[in-house]
Amino acid sequence: MSNEIISPIFSEKNYQGKDIVLEGIRIPLRGQYSLDLLDKFSNNSRRVIKLERPDLDIEYRELIENDLDLLRNMWFDPNDETFPRDLSSHIGFVLLKDGEVVGGIILKPIGDVLFMHQLVAGEEGKKIKASTLLVWHAARMLTRKKWHSIDVGVSYNPARYNFFRHFAVEEYPIILKKPFYTPIIRFSPFKSFRDIEDSDSKKPHKWLDPNTPHTFVPRGSYAISTLLKYLKIGKGDKVGIIKTFDTAFVSGCVTQAVKNVGAAYVVNQGESLPDCKVVLLIHEFGIPISQGNELVMVARDLGLKIIEDCAWREDKVFHFSDYSIFSSQKIYDMNYGGLIIGTSIPSEELWGYGAYDFVKAKRFKKDLQNQCVNIESRINNWTQFHDYVCAEGWAAYEGKDIEGFIKNKKWAPTVYMIDFGTGNFEDGDKIVGELIERLEQFGIQSGKYHPSAVLYVPIHDNMSSEDVRYMFAVIRGYFNSCNAYVSS
Repeated sequence: MSNEIISPIFSEKNYQGKDIVLEGIRIPLRGQYSLDLLDKFSNNSRRVIKLERPDLDIEYRELIENDLDLLRNMWFDPNDETFPRDLSSHIGFVLLKDGEVVGGIILKPIGDVLFMHQLVAGEEGKKIKASTLLVWHAARMLTRKKWHSIDVGVSYNPARYNFFRHFAVEEYPIILKKPFYTPIIRFSPFKSFRDIEDSDSKKPHKWLDPNTPHTFVPRGSYAISTLLKYLKIGKGDKVGIIKTFDTAFVSGCVTQAVKNVGAAYVVNQGESLPDCKVVLLIHEFGIPISQGNELVMVARDLGLKIIEDCAWREDKVFHFSDYSIFSSQKIYDMNYGGLIIGTSIPSEELWGYGAYDFVKAKRFKKDLQNQCVNIESRINNWTQFHDYVCAEGWAAYEGKDIEGFIKNKKWAPTVYMIDFGTGNFEDGDKIVGELIERLEQFGIQSGKYHPSAVLYVPIHDNMSSEDVRYMFAVIRGYFNSCNAYVSS
């Protein structure tokens, strides 16, 4: 009799809905969970205690090399290529009844997670529910060791999934195949065109305070080059760049804008600031540069013109900056538009800069009406994703106190940054590159924060809780044991 419930391989002739999010099953081995783990889950505790009857002569021991042939012969397919040939990269336990092996669990360590690759029971083992006993025994023996969790897995086979759910101490969202119709989740909150009626009762947007000089540009990416041209920055001049994170990476849209006017730039270099004609403060992803940043204070004391790049923000950070630039498509439900605050550049001059679109300029004020950031929604989405990440034992990028900024509402989340360069990941750069490709296939925009192995994904107020769940499920599907498994 084949073990169809426990086998990770099943016939493709049956329908499998692998293109929808399902909850994977995990048994955590750290944190609040301890050696009395079963007692915390009373239903399973009573079930296992009942199974471990004192009249049964059973015992457990660690898996050894000689057990593999015995277990393979109990397996539904003794020729299964995924069944390990040696224990070079596996660990596990066997259950013995009357001194004979009647079942075993084989775990594959990948990073700090133990993936359940084979759970085997012979005919005698099935009579005493050996499979269930082995999973909980492994959990008891491995709790508070070096492992994060046992990943029992996910299955779209209903019988097997119901079996897996007996071990659902924790669940995580996962999707394995690209849906036939993928959603579209971009960094921009823009979803579709809307017709906004003119109304005298609508308040003007705070960007467009009639008492504050401002200049419209077709997109936020035009704002930097336009402002540099307006300030007569050109060949031989130097632009100082100060940014949120202490890295040399600067977005290509910024560096290209500086190159377009023939200027050079330096990044986070205080000794070079006296040679600069203007300083650009980049609040990366809207995460604010600290108010007490020493380089910012030096630039201010030198009397340099200061531009704040607030493309990912709804407001500026430093009251003393001379200019600030905004990008409506990065922060609002709009697909165009940028703004320079601090000067009103005549349309004829803008046309000469290659940055004037009279149709968009005419429509902009109407489209901007009632646009605002729902900070609570963004925080909820960020927190939901953060909880998924932490449950996996992964790390958020720690370049700044992002949780503090969120708590104090100094940043309305625009992205989530996962650091795959920490922990037990062997090749974070490869992981991030392959995740970006996978996310794109599933309809999700993402990027890498160079030079670190940091993946960033969208977070905004036009994302639902299900969007967040789906996005994480796509990432978690990459780490499904089948993707990482290499047969011995």
